[in-house]
Amino acid sequence: MIILISCVGPLSASLFNNLDPGARVAHFSDTLSQARDRFAKRIIRRSKSSDEPVGTSRNLLAALESRSWGFLAESPQWGQPAATTKSPAGQIVAWTQKLPKGEPGSGSSVVKARGLVRATPQEVFDLVWDSSRVFEYNKYTGGRTDVATLGPKTKVVWNRTRPPGAKPQDFCTILHGVPQAKDGTLLLLSTATTHAAVAPSAAFARSEVLLGANLLRPVGPKLTEVTTVSHVVTNGIPSFLVERVAASSAADFIKTVDEVLGGKSSTLTAESADEASLPNTNVGAQPRSQSKTPLNVHWHSSRFKINC
Repeated sequence: MIILISCVGPLSASLFNNLDPGARVAHFSDTLSQARDRFAKRIIRRSKSSDEPVGTSRNLLAALESRSWGFLAESPQWGQPAATTKSPAGQIVAWTQKLPKGEPGSGSSVVKARGLVRATPQEVFDLVWDSSRVFEYNKYTGGRTDVATLGPKTKVVWNRTRPPGAKPQDFCTILHGVPQAKDGTLLLLSTATTHAAVAPSAAFARSEVLLGANLLRPVGPKLTEVTTVSHVVTNGIPSFLVERVAASSAADFIKTVDEVLGGKSSTLTAESADEASLPNTNVGAQPRSQSKTPLNVHWHSSRFKINC
């Protein structure tokens, strides 16, 4: 009760104790929501539009890319489809596989999905790269903020989600874009990282993207084959619930991206987020040149460590 009273905001302890139980819960929920909003605004004020990193992590980013290709490739380990759905562009299929016990994240399935999107690879890349557009394809988002720019197509983002019936989740993630071929194929990678500006807080359950990959391959004048791989460890949500929806969620992501870029417009708006006044922090999404920009990123366990 001492902890609860300390969080109830401007009400005194005596007034709070006189409220009926329903009013207490409502007041506490409102206060916690306001605390999350203040925390988000503080992070946005402290975030940097540009950083001057020192050192190099090219080998580590290359290792991340190599690991991603291992999951993107065809393999008997994926087995039979775990979920399928249809979009105007065609069928979307999703598979899951478990890693051997002892490997990082072995308690959570790795999920792969593949389908067509009626847009160019660059258009798909731009949509996913732009933090201000996350509301267009993720109905559970609480906003995504660019925290630091580490290179032309490498940045740190702070992502918030609001899963139904669970505490809001947040992720500190590095996004890294890689052109793959002259035909316009693009690869967007992501993995968990740490950053001083977005340290874990009591307002969110910190979860981790151990591996994320979006392979965008042109198969027509305005048609892209999208293959996604995700390996996420969530905090505060029962694993059996996550496993139940993992494959269908991956397939639905591709379907929604197709609807946003090639069909009906999404009705999601920024006002549905925890922080409705998030700025447009798009860093830009032109094809990355083979830049030798050094990155101050260091590998530790399953995460990138960033000092910037």
